[in-house]
Amino acid sequence: MIKNWIKKLLPNDYNVTDNNGSEASFELSLGNDKIGVLDYDGSKWTFEYSDWFKNQEDVKPLTQFPIKNEIYTQEQLWPFFASRIPSTKQPHVEDYLKNNPDKVNNLAALLGKFASHSVNNPFTLRML
Repeated sequence: MIKNWIKKLLPNDYNVTDNNGSEASFELSLGNDKIGVLDYDGSKWTFEYSDWFKNQEDVKPLTQFPIKNEIYTQEQLWPFFASRIPSTKQPHVEDYLKNNPDKVNNLAALLGKFASHSVNNPFTLRML
């Protein structure tokens, strides 16, 4: 079900399970506060909240990750993160992919290149 939702969210030319085996880590933050870490090991995604986040009460957990002490793992990138990747129809994305055709289906690389900020939420996603 999540895979189908992500496929609807991303343009048709993204293959949501093909990350070309690349590994990557990202830090999700809100201002100067580290919310958590998103990792990709080449076959599955993992999200875990930071110790700071687990020990505070002001910022509520993200809807897709409701339990602070849980380590979330799955093969598909969660919609919260996938929605940060812009459409390939945007000129700057199209130009990037023309110059880097190996990145077309690499969600980890696309997150690192384009997903630091989103109009959907105030969080920052930075590749480590």
